[in-house]
Amino acid sequence: GQEWPINKVKIAEIYSVMGETDKSNNLLEESVINRYTLIDSNKMDDYAKDDQELTNAVLFTFFENGEYQKALEYGELFLKEDKTNSKLQRTMLAIYMANGKKDQAKEMVENYNRNFVPYAQVPRRSIDGIY
Repeated sequence: GQEWPINKVKIAEIYSVMGETDKSNNLLEESVINRYTLIDSNKMDDYAKDDQELTNAVLFTFFENGEYQKALEYGELFLKEDKTNSKLQRTMLAIYMANGKKDQAKEMVENYNRNFVPYAQVPRRSIDGIY
C-alpha cells in the first residue's frame, strides 16, 4: 500500500529552502493527493494525529513558496476537516493576511481565543476593546 506522505512533504520543504519552488510545489501537490487517497481508503481516525503535522507543513511550505492562493484554498479545506488544529489556525492567520483577507484573519483570532482560552474567564469588554 501507499505510505503516509510526510516524507514527501519534508523533501518539499528542503526544495523550498533551496529555492526550487517548482519541485517543492509538485511534491506538495502529490502529497495532498496521496493524503486524500489514503484517507478515502481507510479511516481518518487512523491518520488524525499525523494529519495535523502534514496539513500544517503543506500549508506553511506553499506559503513559503509564495503560493498564497493555493495555501488559502488548501487551508480552508483542511480547516473544514479539522477545526481543532491550533497550528493550522495559526498558519491560516498568516495566510489570510498575505491574501488581504483581514476579516477572516480577525475571525480566526476570535475563534482561536474562544477555543483555546477559557472564554468565560475573559471579560467581554476586553475582547470588544481589541478591535
